[in-house]
Amino acid sequence: MAIGTVSEWVAGISQFLAVCVALFLPYYNQHKKLKRRTRNLRVIIKQLGKEALAGEKKAIPTLEIYLTVSFLEDTNADMERLLVQGRVILETLKQLPDQDTADYPAAAAHVKHLLAQVA
Repeated sequence: MAIGTVSEWVAGISQFLAVCVALFLPYYNQHKKLKRRTRNLRVIIKQLGKEALAGEKKAIPTLEIYLTVSFLEDTNADMERLLVQGRVILETLKQLPDQDTADYPAAAAHVKHLLAQVA
């Protein structure tokens, strides 16, 4: 029984590796895409939260739209956790008192604490 030449072995191994790459490359690309979307969501929540605290009027509606659109996309567990954190931050931002009231510093500190927990 002959085991074949070295060139036949190299060809067989390279065909096997090509099939492995063809099968698993889409899963790897999808994983990278979800990871990038999760990172982008984290950055947007932090950025828009800080802008809303700074008094930017369009930051709260923009954050709400972004969270809604992100919810409708394909998600993973990390993205769902971020969406829940983003919703909590959004609702807290909507309930912020005016900046000239005595309650504002405590409420702003609470929002900053929530933004720091976004990970």
